[in-house]
Amino acid sequence: MATLPQFKQRQIARRSTSDIERLAQQYQSNVNAIAGEYQTAFTGYQAAAAAKMKPFEEASLKYGKDLADYTANVAAPYKSALEEYQKNSEKYLTETGEISSGARDKEAKLQQYTYKKGGQTIQGYRFTDPFTGSAIEYSQDLLKNPKKYGFSSVLTPVESGKRGTNIYTFRPLPTSEEPVIPDKPADFAGVQPEAPDIGEFDEGEFGTKRAAAETTFKREVGERRAAKLGAVSRKMTRPMLRGAE
Repeated sequence: MATLPQFKQRQIARRSTSDIERLAQQYQSNVNAIAGEYQTAFTGYQAAAAAKMKPFEEASLKYGKDLADYTANVAAPYKSALEEYQKNSEKYLTETGEISSGARDKEAKLQQYTYKKGGQTIQGYRFTDPFTGSAIEYSQDLLKNPKKYGFSSVLTPVESGKRGTNIYTFRPLPTSEEPVIPDKPADFAGVQPEAPDIGEFDEGEFGTKRAAAETTFKREVGERRAAKLGAVSRKMTRPMLRGAE
C-alpha cells in the first residue's frame, strides 16, 4: 500500500492544525463578544434594579426610624405606665379589701367634757383619734361625711354591735390614691413599604448564543477534519490507480 511522502503528510498536518487554530480563535473571539454583551446587559439590569429599589429602601429606612421613635416615645412609656398601674391597682385593691373587711378598724370611746363659752359652761363630746391621737369633736357631720375628717366611715355603737358602750368604730381611708388607668395611645400609623418587583435577569439569550457558537465551532472543526481525511485518502489512492494503468 502506497503512502504519502513525509513532507506531504507534514504539510497536510500543518494546514489542518492551522485551520483548527483559526477556528478556535474565532470561537474564542465570539465567546468573548457574547460575554461582553452579557456584562453590558447585566450592568444595565443592575442599574435599573437599583433605581427601582432606591425609593423602597428610602421608605423602609423612614419606616424603621418612625417605628423606633414610636416604640421609644409612645409604646414603651405606655407599657411602663400600664405595668405601674397594674402594680398600684393590686396594692390599692388589697388595701381597700382589708379596710372593707374591718381588718384595719380602730375604736375610740366618746368622751364628755365641759368648757366655758361666754361665761357659760358648755358640755361637749369628743374622741381621741385612734390613728393619730388628736382630738376630734363629735358631730353628725363626722358621721355623715367621714372622708372630710380623714376616715372611710365612722360606725356608731349600734352599727358595730356595741350598743350602750359609747364605743365608735373608725375605719381609715386608703393610704394610696386610687390608680387611674393610662390612656391607650393611637396605634402606629406607619405602613411598611412593599419591595418592588425587579424581576430576574434573563440569561436565556446569552446561553443560546454561547450554545450556537459552540455548535458552529464543533461542526466546522468536524468538517475540516473530514475534508483533510478525504484529501489524504485521495492522494494515497491516485498512485495506485496510475500503477494499474
